[in-house]
Amino acid sequence: MLHKDMSKGEIDRALDGKGEYIQIDLLTKFIEDKPLILMKRYAYTRLAKIYQDKKMFKDAARNYEHLGINSVAFSDKTKYFLIAAEFYIKDGAFNEADSAMKRAMQEANSFERGEIYHSIKQYYKNQGTEYESQNKLNKSSVIYEKLLKMKITHQEEAEIRKKLLDLYEKLGKFKEYSLLEKEE
Repeated sequence: MLHKDMSKGEIDRALDGKGEYIQIDLLTKFIEDKPLILMKRYAYTRLAKIYQDKKMFKDAARNYEHLGINSVAFSDKTKYFLIAAEFYIKDGAFNEADSAMKRAMQEANSFERGEIYHSIKQYYKNQGTEYESQNKLNKSSVIYEKLLKMKITHQEEAEIRKKLLDLYEKLGKFKEYSLLEKEE
């Protein structure tokens, strides 16, 4: 059992050899026990890593958001909110991804905001490509539709439209195909 006065080493020893779900339970109870911020951040980091390894992306994203909230440095806050947005995108939770992106931008300066927006676009593109490679064409089309609504260059828009037209044709979405083709 973990208690709020434990150090990182003691936490590691207590969790060593335990199953992942037991670790999740123990770490969650540890956080509820209101430990020091440093230990709370360590527990959130451990939880996020476990969820990430189990491909439980929404839970991993929530833990990264908590890390962002509990961070002091603006750069850490931005980093963790950006990671949370990436995992929300992997989970398909676009509203939560947008929320995490906005939180990251609130903590960033004007130069970093552009980098954050570019990173988010890249996460969407990567996820769309990954879905295509897994033959999850409908999920891929949803990602590309989301990308079209973002601020993108004309070249990016042309590439995305081409991919979407191809996906709509493969999926038999002729109405969407004709609407998108008319917009060009």
